[in-house]
Amino acid sequence: MLANRLSADPSNRVLVLEAVFAALASLAAVMMLTLRSRTAGEVDGGVAFNRPAAIAAAAAVGFSAGLVGAGGAFFLVPVMLYGLRVPVRVTVATSLAVVAVAGAAGLAGKVAANQVDWFLAGLLVLGALPGARLGSAVSRRVSTGGLVGVLGVVVALVAVRMWLEVFRA
Repeated sequence: MLANRLSADPSNRVLVLEAVFAALASLAAVMMLTLRSRTAGEVDGGVAFNRPAAIAAAAAVGFSAGLVGAGGAFFLVPVMLYGLRVPVRVTVATSLAVVAVAGAAGLAGKVAANQVDWFLAGLLVLGALPGARLGSAVSRRVSTGGLVGVLGVVVALVAVRMWLEVFRA
């Protein structure tokens, strides 16, 4: 049904990309909700992982994120958790670092194109900073399985919203 709908009109490229995004988000949510007991144990100090696999995973996630025009953190987290076997808290912190660096690069391009609404950005930052502090404090008190479960539910809700958009179009 969806394939017929997408292939009926070649101008449906945006709809196809939204469907790809929804499918990736759905896969990420299913992974996080069904495999959450299979995460690597927490460690003190360095984390061992396969570097070539990490580079390949990052390239695949980056390509997918670029393809659909969205950040790849929602898919990077399950790849790090289950593909690279990185502990939950290290995964969360590392994905935040990736988002910050990628966001800074994207911001530079948007600033150069004069596409930033600085007033709106300031308002959002005013809410985001205390929210981030609160989230950090709460996450220290939540089990790693609980963190993965909450993230899985959030990603699942995003996936549902995206599928609604795809089928509404």
